[in-house]
Parts: sequence; structure tokens; C-alpha cells
Amino acid sequence: MDDDTRHRLSKLRSECGCRAGAITMLLFLGAYALSMMWMAPTPHTRREQLVLIGCIALAGALTGKALGVLWARYRYWVLVRRHESRI
Repeated sequence: MDDDTRHRLSKLRSECGCRAGAITMLLFLGAYALSMMWMAPTPHTRREQLVLIGCIALAGALTGKALGVLWARYRYWVLVRRHESRI
């Protein structure tokens, strides 16, 4: 196994999904903001709005983090299989 492949495997093995979590969180918050502008929202107190935004941000971050880690594991598995087929 060459150094480049070892380096890629190491990076994929240690992937935490933070980048995917941040992107997905921003997408969730953007979708919420668009839905608030598009639909006539029922009036909420400021506290309820902040709690809702926090829950949406957390759900987006956790969803993205899980997807990022699963994608990295899949890519790791594919790279290992590809290397094994060459042997």
C-alpha cells in the first residue's frame, strides 16, 4: 500500500463529520427561515422562537454529523476493497 492510500485511509478513519454537520445545520436554518417568510407563521414569543431555532440547529448539526461519518466510513470501505482487489 502506498503512502497516499495510507494517508487517505487515516483521514477517512478519523473523520468526525463536523464539516457536514455545519453545512447541514445551515441548510436546516435556511429552510426554516424561508418557511417563516413564505408561510404566515403563527405568532410565537421570542423565547419559543429561540428554542425552536436551537432545536432546528441541533437537529441539523446531528443529522449532518451522522451523514458525514457514514459517508466517510463508506468511502473508507470502498478504498479498502479497491486496494484488496488489486492484490
